Amino acid sequence: MDPLPILVLNKTKLPKRCEVTEADFRKALELDHIFSIPYDARLFSKAQARGESVVHMDEGARVSERIIKLSRMLNGERNAPDVRSLSQRLAARLRKWW
Repeated sequence: MDPLPILVLNKTKLPKRCEVTEADFRKALELDHIFSIPYDARLFSKAQARGESVVHMDEGARVSERIIKLSRMLNGERNAPDVRSLSQRLAARLRKWW
C-alpha cells in the first residue's frame, strides 16, 4: 500500500498577503497530512547572502525545525530522532549525492 500523500505549503504566513489557510486546504482536499513551512524573511535573506542553507544558519529556528521534520518524514524517520550533529547529517546526505 502506498503511503498517504503529504501536502507541503511553502512561504506561509507572509505579511500583508491574502492566503488560503491550512484548515481550508485540509477541508477542501480531505487530507490529514498537511505540512507548512513559514517564511522568515530575515533568516532566508541571511542564508541566501552567505550562500548557506537555512538549517545551517540557525538550526534552532522554527523554519529550520520544520524543514528537518519534513526531511525526516520524507525519509521514513517520523519518530526516530537523529542524534548526529548537523554537520555529520549534512555530510552524510552530501555523500549520497556525490
